Amino acid sequence: GALEVIVPALIPAFPETVTLSDYSPQRSRVTHWYITFAGTPTLPMNPADAFQVERHSDGALVQFTVTTVGSDVQLNFTGGPLEHGSLQDGRYTVRIFAAQIPNLDANDDGIVGDDLVLVGNLTNRLFRLFGDENGDGTVATNDFIQFRLSLGGNNPIFDFDNDGAVAASDFIQFRLRFGGSV
Repeated sequence: GALEVIVPALIPAFPETVTLSDYSPQRSRVTHWYITFAGTPTLPMNPADAFQVERHSDGALVQFTVTTVGSDVQLNFTGGPLEHGSLQDGRYTVRIFAAQIPNLDANDDGIVGDDLVLVGNLTNRLFRLFGDENGDGTVATNDFIQFRLSLGGNNPIFDFDNDGAVAASDFIQFRLRFGGSV
């Protein structure tokens, strides 16, 4: 009369990419990130417990909700270092905790249990810089040309205050960052 329990093997989940929802290069308005896993992650009851987003400059933590669809996880930013619904300017680190995702294989070596730490840089583009239309980490002449074409319209990437229009108030914010980089 022994009780036999069959425990299904954990299929490792490796985080493949962290991108903006529209997959565009822009880093001018960042309201959420997608994390796409190879394999479906086994998330905790509160999926947000498995992730952390931190701004480099001051260690401020971003609050977010999590939406999942299959192997895609979307972090929707809701609080912390935000302005008008977008991350504030700066570089960010994303941490994914193996203690919360039992099938996390962060280094894709076939062994679960390692955390993933993605430190924001120009390559992985885990940063925000208002006015950076092409995602190169600077606000330069090419970004100004795109801003000028958007002035008077409703291009959301140049709408700093998220009021539905690219106007003089948005230009002031753009001008403050012109020539700057992250």
